[in-house]
Amino acid sequence: MTRLAAFAAAMLLCRSVLAGVTCMQSSAELVGRNVNDVQIVTPLAFPSATVNRLFFSSLGDRLARLKTALAIQKGKKFTEENYNAGRLQIAGAVQGVQRQSLQRIQVTVTAPALEDCDANGLTVVYRIYSTDVISSAISMVEINPTKITQSLAPLAAGFNSSHVISPVVGYNASRGVFGGTAMNFKMDGGIFQTFHVSSTATTGSGEAEMSLSGQRDFGLKFLNLGEWRIGYNYSNDAIAHSPTKLHAGTLDAQFLGSTRPSVLASLMGRYGVAVEGGNRQANLSGPNVLGAIASASYGALKGYAGVSFGIGRDVGAASYGIQVGKSPGSIDVGYTKHLIDLKFKQRFLPKPHVPIQLDSGFNAGWIQSSSHQVPVLERFYGGNVAREFVSGDSWKIQDGPQLRSFPQFAFNSVPGGPFGATRFLSANFTFASTLRHYPAVPDDVLLDPALRTQLGFQLKVVKEVFVGDCEARTSLFPVVVTSLQPVRLVVTEIESWNTRLNAASLPQAIADLLSDFDGHLDDLKEDLARVASKPKGGAAVGPVRRITTPSPGNSLILQLADSGDALAAGVVGSSVASEEMNIRESARKLREEVKPAREAFAKVEALNTADPARYDPVLQQMPMLKAALEALQPLLDALSEQKDDAVAESRDAVHDYLVESVRKVNAATASGADVYSKLDDLLKDWGAVAPASPKSVLEAVAALQKALLQSGGSAQSFDAPAAALKSAFQVAFGAWSPIKRPPIQSCALAEAGFVFRAADASFRELNLFQVSPVGVFDLARLSTPGIGSTGLRYAAGPGVRLSLATLNITLGYAFNLEKRTKEGNGAFFFSLDVSDLFR
Repeated sequence: MTRLAAFAAAMLLCRSVLAGVTCMQSSAELVGRNVNDVQIVTPLAFPSATVNRLFFSSLGDRLARLKTALAIQKGKKFTEENYNAGRLQIAGAVQGVQRQSLQRIQVTVTAPALEDCDANGLTVVYRIYSTDVISSAISMVEINPTKITQSLAPLAAGFNSSHVISPVVGYNASRGVFGGTAMNFKMDGGIFQTFHVSSTATTGSGEAEMSLSGQRDFGLKFLNLGEWRIGYNYSNDAIAHSPTKLHAGTLDAQFLGSTRPSVLASLMGRYGVAVEGGNRQANLSGPNVLGAIASASYGALKGYAGVSFGIGRDVGAASYGIQVGKSPGSIDVGYTKHLIDLKFKQRFLPKPHVPIQLDSGFNAGWIQSSSHQVPVLERFYGGNVAREFVSGDSWKIQDGPQLRSFPQFAFNSVPGGPFGATRFLSANFTFASTLRHYPAVPDDVLLDPALRTQLGFQLKVVKEVFVGDCEARTSLFPVVVTSLQPVRLVVTEIESWNTRLNAASLPQAIADLLSDFDGHLDDLKEDLARVASKPKGGAAVGPVRRITTPSPGNSLILQLADSGDALAAGVVGSSVASEEMNIRESARKLREEVKPAREAFAKVEALNTADPARYDPVLQQMPMLKAALEALQPLLDALSEQKDDAVAESRDAVHDYLVESVRKVNAATASGADVYSKLDDLLKDWGAVAPASPKSVLEAVAALQKALLQSGGSAQSFDAPAAALKSAFQVAFGAWSPIKRPPIQSCALAEAGFVFRAADASFRELNLFQVSPVGVFDLARLSTPGIGSTGLRYAAGPGVRLSLATLNITLGYAFNLEKRTKEGNGAFFFSLDVSDLFR
């Protein structure tokens, strides 16, 4: 179950990026020059130093300490080794902060650059594009997205408070203005992790809630996550313009389970059960309770199941709930209630950071009771606040119609009928189009070639991590793990004579050989332990590969066996010469016993291997693609003296993408294995935020042409080369896309899809602040067989939505179309909901 709830202060991100001039020379050509300065820059930063420290404190403090310890330092000579070592040091520091983050999906890119190069030296710049600020914006609210608490500040500052006390203020037409408080206490260990208490009150109404809740990741196919809760709810609700009062007290126990998401459409199943008991009371009598019970004891068993899914930016859910309620004064079944809940949210992104959203909901329900033993409060009624089938549950199912032109509970009866109804249907539509926004990642940062190139690289690395997971889940991998058992037995034999050797007094030459052997032995034992600890996980694949590979330079087995042979030769003629045969026999056994595991793992690896010959039609297009790319270079050289800043920046972007594209073409055409992976790297889109390199060149050329025209220059010289590049790329892509991927690669791409979506949402869609005009349209009907129906009632009206990160706060007014006697003109509506951009 996603925990992405959101709140962010309406603060603006700094749009400035370090205005250095990227060096045209390669890092190899700059070796030996003076390092004039070393800078660590976070372009996604707040203009306020105080606020910036609040959001980036953990990362900022760690980087400040690291700067003095970097391998590359100001005043020293530049070397590629130290340049790359500095990047790895920074990446390690960032990963340390990520491990402490509460964010489910986190994207951080470290982009090194060399700038301001001249005869006097150069400047080394490491830019860090981190979603720490996004983490702070989307991880601050409990799993219930309708309550905002003071946990905002602690989580933003990087620590987690054990208890939070916060005020609650709200309004609806039935209750008026109400206020109260909410308290959350987090507990370590035990079956429950959270204790929640809240209460609100106003003149004539009140609500209170107390609950203990917990959850656990089971990691099973049909029970990936389990959530449970016990609680008590009390409500004393009024109805606008009516003396009617509704009282309810409920003690409940709930369990909700969810399946592991499928790789296809992120399909996830959900199911749950709840047991409730208490009372239901209403100050109604006579015809108002016809066929129902005004006040009664209450007991019910509820079950519910559903699925959620996502296709691109669109998400949906379908749910069914059933409630079996007891008769007052007995445990006999008095009624059954059935609910159907369908939701679909569509998001369109015509251009970055300007989303358009359409939310649709369809609901229906009916109650069956042969004895009319239905408490009044369990009938259906509606208004601008929809009831929840299971209170406090993170899986929301609507219990009754929503008609936003009526205050809460005010849409409740049919002409001449009782309070509430036994059947309902409703449909709701909300349309929002972005009018003003401030992006989490400004456009100039989004288009930075260093960011997009490094982000594409990181997304590719993520895909490779899922390759291991997919290999570990094949039916062949358990055979590999079992085949390693003879190797473990050999290691046990080695430990016996190895212990004797280490206890003996040895000459230095033999001691050195033994030390080398012990190092290889420890490496093998460590990898065997990793495989044994998680034999079905992707973390076991790397150790298995190191153990079984036939490559002498990478094989732990062969390295250990070779060092064993050297040790055996070294002990000849020494005081421990009696161990020679034991050592040689162990080395022989290592080489022999690893063969079954090597053969078994080769079958797994075959699922991740493609015949290079199948890519020959694509490789035949590489000379044309390379020539089309290189044809742009003379045009860029002609602009080298350009004084206009926009043109210069656009030219540099084209150059950076051009260099990267040519490098990838050369890598793909070079002899060697893994051709399909190199072609994927050249032609595969890692989401719109990191398109294939030639696509980036074409985008940058278009931006350069626009900049040239705005500066009063001519852009026509780029038309023909750009068209030739587009044609060459399309031909190469057309030859590549029909080729079937290896099964493991297809699995890994599907598994990594959520990471690609999260990166795209973080960099191209998420706004820290967004204002959208809103239009709503509702229709609903209540009916009771034998009594009548309200007919279809309609509501429509305008509103405005303020979005802070992924939290949507919507306020508006819905007009009561076809107004009837004693009904109002309409009602204000207010809602809080979360856009699950990072599902």
